[in-house]
Amino acid sequence: MAKRLVDPNVLCMGCMKELNMPKEPCPYCGFYLPAYQQVKNSLPPYEILNGKYLVGKVIGVGGFGITYIGWDCLLESKVAIKEFFPVSRVRRDVSKGETEVYVFQEKEYEQILEKYLEEARKLSKLNQIDGIVSIRDFFYANHTAYIVMDYIEGTSIRDYIQENGTVSEHEVKQMLKPIFSSLSKIHEQGIIHRDISADNIMITDDNHVILVDFGSARQINLDEDKSMTVMIKRGYSAPELYRSHGEQGPYTDVYAVCATIYYMLTGKSPDEAIDRILEDETESLVKMKGVRASKEFRRNVMKGISLKAKERFATMKELENALYTEKKKSRVLAGLAVFIILVGLLGTFLFNSPKEKVATVLKEKTEAVTKSPEPTPQMYKMISGIGKTKQEILETLPGLKEKAVTVAWKSSYDENFQKGFVIAQSIPVDTSYSKEKTVHVTFTLSKGVKKVMVPSVVGMNYEEAEKKIKSKGFTYKIVWKEKQNGKAYVVLSQSVRAGTKKRKKTCIKLTVCKSITPKLTTKPTKKPKKYDGVITY
Repeated sequence: MAKRLVDPNVLCMGCMKELNMPKEPCPYCGFYLPAYQQVKNSLPPYEILNGKYLVGKVIGVGGFGITYIGWDCLLESKVAIKEFFPVSRVRRDVSKGETEVYVFQEKEYEQILEKYLEEARKLSKLNQIDGIVSIRDFFYANHTAYIVMDYIEGTSIRDYIQENGTVSEHEVKQMLKPIFSSLSKIHEQGIIHRDISADNIMITDDNHVILVDFGSARQINLDEDKSMTVMIKRGYSAPELYRSHGEQGPYTDVYAVCATIYYMLTGKSPDEAIDRILEDETESLVKMKGVRASKEFRRNVMKGISLKAKERFATMKELENALYTEKKKSRVLAGLAVFIILVGLLGTFLFNSPKEKVATVLKEKTEAVTKSPEPTPQMYKMISGIGKTKQEILETLPGLKEKAVTVAWKSSYDENFQKGFVIAQSIPVDTSYSKEKTVHVTFTLSKGVKKVMVPSVVGMNYEEAEKKIKSKGFTYKIVWKEKQNGKAYVVLSQSVRAGTKKRKKTCIKLTVCKSITPKLTTKPTKKPKKYDGVITY
């Protein structure tokens, strides 16, 4: 039996899921087309591009383009559609229902447009690199260009931090490790991203980290005209991005990555680069309190957001080596230093003592060395495992290989630590133990924030919806909306998609239909005129 094709007319323009009742609010995401406010300059929902791509709602807007959720009608899969739309050079008259763009400085625009598609072709060849979104298609339409990419289901770094709070150095390293490798490979191909931020790094539902939105990427070519479109993301854009003829390179992406790390550690973005040039008031991570990272790690992050490109790490590889290589004290050097001191003292003694005394001292030293000392048990001290992973514990716990300590594990939900990090231990830090008496320590691993599935309340009476939302541990906010022929006090949409899992106390906005009271006329609108004692209106 042939597979039934999905009718695009029954797809939700908010999440691209098939609806049983297309004219009603979506039970999955709450999207309701009659209530949708079209974004300025954007395409309307249900527009078809290149004969096969169905356009949904806007999911991202920048100075360089507009991104829509979309549907590949041939492959029947959800996609992201990036429209080339530099706001400084083009416009679209949405009020007239037009889809083509109006262009200013057409000659210059055509040149930029061609470069945009040329770079899309090059980016499409990088689909085999893990950690970056795959490009499916690119084409001309509406006097502009489009890039079609895989749609990534997940949460952005920004949303994750806003929901779960700031993270530690260990968590940063764990989350961004794939990004360093991916960007290094991209840079080797002569391409820079130019738009990295906490919004463009996604954590998928299966805990993969992917860099998205390559609509601003540009080829590094210093031998030709250095003119590049100005692309700004406040707080994340390096100073050279503010200049149309500024030299850009891997160090430009280094700035953005370090700005993202700054946000992950502090919950706030660095000050905008152009403001920092005039007066740098960005708070240094090194001096900041409450940041869960070593001073060496903090210094390297601050180096990465230096205003001068020459003062930053030149490549992603250099940045990665600095952040992931911990400086350790050299025992060899320490031992060598002690040896030199002892030799010096012995030399002084030899040159200032009689031969008989020297012989006596040497004899005593020899006897001391050859005499077998009484065996003493080797002592160990318990480390702090808080904030570390299971692997880190097993690698650093003193006496584990010697069986002086055994380890047990348990898990628990926690509001402050990401899944997989230690939140408690049964033996206090610095507790001494030896092989003679084995100790048993239990480490508690975080299961992450306990999340609850969001119920569907669209179509319910708002009082019933309130009870259902509260019973799950969420909070709510009512927004009233007038709707012609709408059923009063019924929930039209919900801000958080039904079926998704969110932490308790998450606020869910409920848009509720407000009844429209008809206007009653109790008095005549005009004064009556008298004719022969008869009043007429």
